[in-house]
Amino acid sequence: MIIAPIVLVTGADGFVGRHMVSALTQAGWHVRCAQRSVSLTSPTPDVVTGLELGPSTDWQAALHGVQTVIHLAARAHRSKSTQIREEDLYFSINVEGTMQLARSAVLAGVEEYLPQQYRGERQHDRWKDAVLRGEPRLSPGAAYWRRSLV
Repeated sequence: MIIAPIVLVTGADGFVGRHMVSALTQAGWHVRCAQRSVSLTSPTPDVVTGLELGPSTDWQAALHGVQTVIHLAARAHRSKSTQIREEDLYFSINVEGTMQLARSAVLAGVEEYLPQQYRGERQHDRWKDAVLRGEPRLSPGAAYWRRSLV
């Protein structure tokens, strides 16, 4: 019996996430969906809910046995004025929250971490070292994050 590798998809109930989950499932992956709330239409029985992307999120249970993380969750789709007014919240969620997920993935032994902003580019083999050094390139770093506010 061959056991499919587990991939954790954050933002699995979002527009991109739903398509990603469908494609991965059809390709034979065991997909674990990470989402904020319960969705009655989840295409996979492996769903972890109640996880808010942030700097203190505990990802341990969601990452158990995971080989690959595809990180699609982010605070987005707000008006420019709201984005500017909530600048600290955007930073906390989109940058610090993403780094917390990446650090947790390293500690959990995840082999690959693929954040959405790289649009399909594969991470180099030393991504774990970059996370442990605190390099922001594995998150929507300051330049990317601030550019999205303009």
